[in-house]
Amino acid sequence: GRLQAGLAGRGYDGTLRVLVPEARMSRSFVAAGVALLAGLAALTLVLERFLP
Repeated sequence: GRLQAGLAGRGYDGTLRVLVPEARMSRSFVAAGVALLAGLAALTLVLERFLP
């Protein structure tokens, strides 16, 4: 309501509202990628140890 009207008056036409979720999504995407790589590395070490 008033906050959006004040931001629009200053020239922020929704850019702040778009930037925050985008950054949050990319951060969680990076975290998922790191977790996936760590899981693959751990799986490789476990299989290397238990397979002949």
